[in-house]
Order: sequence, then structure tokens, then C-alpha cells
Amino acid sequence: MLIASKYEEIWAPELHDFVYISDRAYKKEQILAMEKVMLNSLKFNLTGGHPSDQSDPGLCPLPQPTLGTVAHLFDFVVLLA
Repeated sequence: MLIASKYEEIWAPELHDFVYISDRAYKKEQILAMEKVMLNSLKFNLTGGHPSDQSDPGLCPLPQPTLGTVAHLFDFVVLLA
């Protein structure tokens, strides 16, 4: 929950809020330990690929020049958000 809220929310709840929400079933240390396990199992990879990621060009059916244009467009849209 902590990872997801930090990733999705503008104002993420603090750790003590999750202790309260769980009716004190978990301590701060337990929540942090599980978050660490989750991040390590995901190898800290929390997002999908970016359009400019060319690690496997076979995954994208667009020609190379078009792919570059699309990547620049996505970067521009992210800057506007």
C-alpha cells in the first residue's frame, strides 16, 4: 500500500496512517520490512517500459523514425502534466 500510494497519490499517506488503518495489526517496522521485500522481488522495477526504450525493438511494430517521434511526443506530454 505504501509503494502504491507513493506512486499514484499526490499526497501519499504517511507510515503511521497505515498503522492506524490496519488497526495496529502491523507495526511500522513490519510494514517497512514488507515494502522492502516487495521492492526487492520487483527489482525496483515499478513501471512498464517507456516508448523510447529500445532494449527489444521487436516489441514495437513502429518503424524507427516514427518510434523516435512518438517517444519525443510522450516526453512532451509528460512535461505538460
